[in-house]
Amino acid sequence: MLLGIFLLWVLLRSPLLPTVADSVLFFAENLVRILQELLNWLMGVPAGLKLNVPLNFALGKFFLYHIYLWKGYIAILLMPNLAPLLLCIALVGIGGVSFQLSMLSDLMGLLTFHMYCFYVYAARLYFLMFYAVRSLFRLFRGKKWNVLRERVDSCSYDMDQLFAGSILFAVLLFLLPTVLMYYAVFTSLRVAVIVIQSTLSALIGFINSSPVYPVILWLRQAPATKGNIKYTILSSSQSNCIWLSMELETASLENILQHSFPACQERAARCTYFRPLLTSLLQGELVGSAGLFGKRDN
Repeated sequence: MLLGIFLLWVLLRSPLLPTVADSVLFFAENLVRILQELLNWLMGVPAGLKLNVPLNFALGKFFLYHIYLWKGYIAILLMPNLAPLLLCIALVGIGGVSFQLSMLSDLMGLLTFHMYCFYVYAARLYFLMFYAVRSLFRLFRGKKWNVLRERVDSCSYDMDQLFAGSILFAVLLFLLPTVLMYYAVFTSLRVAVIVIQSTLSALIGFINSSPVYPVILWLRQAPATKGNIKYTILSSSQSNCIWLSMELETASLENILQHSFPACQERAARCTYFRPLLTSLLQGELVGSAGLFGKRDN
């Protein structure tokens, strides 16, 4: 909380807030320019690949039109309201720096919302084409997917079905590399954004579970940090009476830290399962931060 209040004081007492607002606007406008250049590159001959010209042109114009809409969003909504939004982010520092980092992560989500839309469009289109090609490939093998039993069973097709399936399979197979190129590019951008947001989430979790207060209590030898009980024999008499002195011993710093990091230990125990993640990406399934780094913290 002290760190959040300090950042709030720095932002309010210095002319840093307008500078941050200008930097955020420059980042948003520069991101739009980079996406435009990337789409123009994809609409040409990216990396020497020969893509389907009509489909490539249609997809490029589709995404460029959304960038045109995003420019209007920046000019109409973001520019007039960015300074008050940054002021709100600074004011929530009263609740601690973790509140500021959470709102910063949400602000980054707003600034990259168009990239998320591009990723969803490309992923849904690739998902449909991938499953269509896979289903038509089973047709050549005389098989089909049994929905009830959730397995691949044998099936007999007539000539009309094989002829129509051959035409659709050839068309979709030649169109798939063009869709795959857009999907790979926008998926890479989406994963980069998720990595940054997950890093902020991990930093928030570390700040929330950092043992600053227990360490201060331990340095002050506060009663709350007492652990074991120590007995000392003062004297003994002939009447079999023993006089004991009892005092509480302060727990060790290592013990204090071990009991203060349960949340960090849980996050460290989470592992990234790259094989299911890679399978989801290859099949065109939507992947969020939970799919990359376990369950996302609220």
